[in-house]
Amino acid sequence: MGRPSPSERRGRRALGIASASVLAALAALLAAKAAAAFVAHNWLRQPLRGASAESALIAPSAAAASSLRFGCQPNHGPVSSHLGMSPRGVVAATARSASPAEGIGRQELPRTATEMLEQASKAVMAAYADGASRQSVTLNLEVVSPPQRRTEAGMPAVLQDTLPLMKAFTQRLGMPGGAAMKEVRVSAIDQLGTSSGDVGTLFYRISEAAEQDVAVVFLGSRIWAVEDGSRKFLDGMKSRLVVVANSEDAACSFRIENQGKEFIIGGNFGQDMKKLEYFCAVFQEETYYYRSKVINDWAGVLFRSYPHPWEVFIQNMEGEVESIGTSQEKPTMDTMKEWVRAYEEANGITVADKLAAARATR
Repeated sequence: MGRPSPSERRGRRALGIASASVLAALAALLAAKAAAAFVAHNWLRQPLRGASAESALIAPSAAAASSLRFGCQPNHGPVSSHLGMSPRGVVAATARSASPAEGIGRQELPRTATEMLEQASKAVMAAYADGASRQSVTLNLEVVSPPQRRTEAGMPAVLQDTLPLMKAFTQRLGMPGGAAMKEVRVSAIDQLGTSSGDVGTLFYRISEAAEQDVAVVFLGSRIWAVEDGSRKFLDGMKSRLVVVANSEDAACSFRIENQGKEFIIGGNFGQDMKKLEYFCAVFQEETYYYRSKVINDWAGVLFRSYPHPWEVFIQNMEGEVESIGTSQEKPTMDTMKEWVRAYEEANGITVADKLAAARATR
């Protein structure tokens, strides 16, 4: 065998460099997975601190309502210190649910991060068993990432905080009695570092039986949703389960009910709006939704766990969590405000009453 030519030697060197780069990237990925697994193991099964099994820690101040955690306790310290409130500004509240839907039991807010994951995964798999292979969910990310994290450290920090949560959620998406899970692979789908700040991530649950694989698209942006590659990926999944998670929390966010209207008419000659409208129609089944809201100065939560209806909870004047309305369709903010006004009228609550209650909690 003769000596390799200069071009062959250059090719071998390039191949060696590429192989080293791949190995380095793989080692970094494995290290990140190990760290994520360690974090998940340590906090996901922690009990709700400072509350009994029947109660939940929530913040009564309407000014802090955007930081509410109805039921779920974060892993980054007590709610009172996180919100800059004194200990007496945090109350134990027992959740009261509306009348249960016929034959499906009572709907309750989760009290721990693990309970939220169990609720969400059961809702998704129940809907999948009923024929919904394309679904969207919204988990309360504040249980692991405080609201100011996004503005102070950016979306990459939020992603880092929430990776263990979403991996644990994906691991739970197996059919009862189905094939065993092999692993969950994690990969970026949005271009990190672009002006949008999007950090969309794909969690792919590989099963012993390929037809039972599951894909979870987390923080996927509306930019990703309209790409041709996204459409091809969904087509390739066929009847396998695909879940879009927390699209409302993406940097380039979108809401399923808006049907693509986040794009300005005429953008990409109107094609982006049409593509996003189609995407939202495909994922219109919102099977789990848990999000804090401020409704007419009341701290509230919009909640849904399939097959239950949509439900709105507020913290009442006594510091308890109370249901004020249910709907088969996702209620708009106007509808939720109407429910609050009806609740205030039924209970004789005035603006002065709310102001006095707010002052009392300071």
